[in-house]
Amino acid sequence: MKVGSYVVAVVGILAIIAGIVLKVTGQAHGLTTLGAGAVLLILGLVGAFVLKPKAQES
Repeated sequence: MKVGSYVVAVVGILAIIAGIVLKVTGQAHGLTTLGAGAVLLILGLVGAFVLKPKAQES
């Protein structure tokens, strides 16, 4: 699941960039996009570096 966590983090970074662009240009939902991107980035980083995958018993 580390790859999925990295994908979520990258999407979060892109959403943060998009939110900043929207905020600077005065478009609606810039702050909302920025906040959603920050949440995705945090979730992705937590998933990649904090959570340990459980060992599967076979």
